Amino acid sequence: MTNLKTLDAHCNLLSVLTLNADLPKLNSLLLSNNNLKEINGLDKCINLSHLDINNNKISYFPQEILKPQAL
Repeated sequence: MTNLKTLDAHCNLLSVLTLNADLPKLNSLLLSNNNLKEINGLDKCINLSHLDINNNKISYFPQEILKPQAL
């Protein structure tokens, strides 16, 4: 999965997402229209430039979302 550039998981009724793998080439993460309350492991996505978390149930903005420099 180290070559993964886009992960589209929108509309999947996800409530928690934990990225356990290093994803150095991931630049687009599409998570809209889920039931997400929590996203973990975004610090492993160092080249993330597009994050769509629209229409979820996230009640706070995790500080690790701000770590990818391109985001």
